[in-house]
Order: sequence, then structure tokens, then C-alpha cells
Amino acid sequence: NPEIQQQQSTIAYLGARGSYSYLAASRFCQRRQVEMVDLGCQSFDEIIKSVELGHADLGFLPIENTSSGSINEVYDVLQHTSLSIVGETTIEVGHCLLTKNGASVDKVTTVFAHPQPISQCSHWLSQHPNLTLAYCSSSAEAMQKVIDADDDSVAAIGSAEGGALYQLNAAETGLANQKINQSRFIVVARKAVAVPSQLPAKTTLIMATGQKPGALVETLLVLKA
Repeated sequence: NPEIQQQQSTIAYLGARGSYSYLAASRFCQRRQVEMVDLGCQSFDEIIKSVELGHADLGFLPIENTSSGSINEVYDVLQHTSLSIVGETTIEVGHCLLTKNGASVDKVTTVFAHPQPISQCSHWLSQHPNLTLAYCSSSAEAMQKVIDADDDSVAAIGSAEGGALYQLNAAETGLANQKINQSRFIVVARKAVAVPSQLPAKTTLIMATGQKPGALVETLLVLKA
């Protein structure tokens, strides 16, 4: 109903507009018809703190990728927070080599990227040993570095959709090791959500076992029973 005012939420995510976390958060809000007020953060810890302190209503954290596996940094910060997981979303991650418009791929010598895309594009990068890798805190920062550079010898790894926000050209596409490359994000909030028992829902546990033989088996047997 267009006459009903759209709900507004402040969303904390990694990087700036154009990062994969930003794309995941904006699509999540679009599906729920929530107006997104974005709050870009420099680290996973900053995302958690922003929600804990009330600067943001929700925080988006990448938890796993089909190519590079679990994102252990996020599991580490989840151990030290009282926030609750209230949702999740999965996005297709299409890694591209992003250059300035008119720049030649042959002249690229430096590639800016977040460590996760570097890991997920390791096969493509191994075929281009002449490229120098420069690590960034997010894909958005990598794109900004290309914009700020004075020459055309730099490029970034990011999405075509994100690159378009920075007016960058997707010079090469399909850089990821796997054709189906997806990232799953969890959504955290200060309060847990009540889910009716008839709705399918997930519960996430973080457990630590003692350092003794069979400790993990004993734990799993509790869940089995």
C-alpha cells in the first residue's frame, strides 16, 4: 500500500556503498520494503559496536562463502556480543576486474581487493603473476582507490553492480574459482525476534569443548538425543 509510510532502518555493514555487504543489505531491505539508512563500517567489530550502542538497528555480517568457506573473523566477534541473529540472506557474488573507463586491461599492474575476493579468485590471479596485490578493508575501498589513482595501471576486484556506482568498467568477468559463488550474510540486532512455532527457523549455537578425546562426539550425542 503506497499510502503507508515506509519503515526506516539504519543498517551497519562493512565498507561503503558498492561493497558486497552493502548490496546484500540493500536487497534485504528492498524485499521487506524497508527504507535503508546506510552506515558503512571499517571492521566487523565496528558493525557489532554500532548495533550494540544503538547507532544502527541492524548489522550485516558475512558468515560463509561457497568458495572460501567460513569467515572465522565473524565467528570470533559473535563470541563476545549479546546481539541476536534475526535473519539471513544469500547473494550471488560475481567478481569482476574493475578499471577506469577507457583503461586497457593489458596495462594493469596493481589490483586492489579485500582478502576474501583475493582468496575466491586465486586461480585467476595465479594465471596473472605479474599483478601486484594491494589488500583493502572492503571492496568499496578497493574501488575508491582506483578512482583516486592518477593513472590507468590500477584495478579493483568487485561486483559489476558495485563498480557502476563508482563509474568503473567491468573489464573482465567471472574471476571466481567456482561458477556458483555465493556469500551468506547474517543479520544481527539488539533484541531477538519471536518466531511462531509453525514457521521453519534456524537456531545458531557457538560451543566450546574441553581438550579431551571424544569431547566433540559427546557434544553431538546430546544434540542427537
